[in-house]
Amino acid sequence: MITVGPQPDGLAALQPAGLRQGEEDVNDGVLGVEVGVDVGTATAEVGQELRDALDVLLRRAQQTGAVRKDLLVQDLISLVVGASHAAQHLAVDPPAQRRVIMVILDGLRPAV
Repeated sequence: MITVGPQPDGLAALQPAGLRQGEEDVNDGVLGVEVGVDVGTATAEVGQELRDALDVLLRRAQQTGAVRKDLLVQDLISLVVGASHAAQHLAVDPPAQRRVIMVILDGLRPAV
């Protein structure tokens, strides 16, 4: 189960885990087959828990005014997936990875 505790900037706290997700998918699938786990079912269950946890974080951030109110949880997931792909593409350039992440995080904030 995924739990969500109080975080002053919960969305930023998710960033490192989200970026590593792309690399872990392959390993998780291989490991699941080796131990006889139904990877499809397990992935769906964990995916729903992740969406629920992200939804809680997103609503909290929106309520405090830290994140734009028109953003949906599916939008956030799409951004995390895109950031993951960008990070893989920029793996040899950590400063570029940080710039991409900062642009995405800046885009989540409400306009001033």
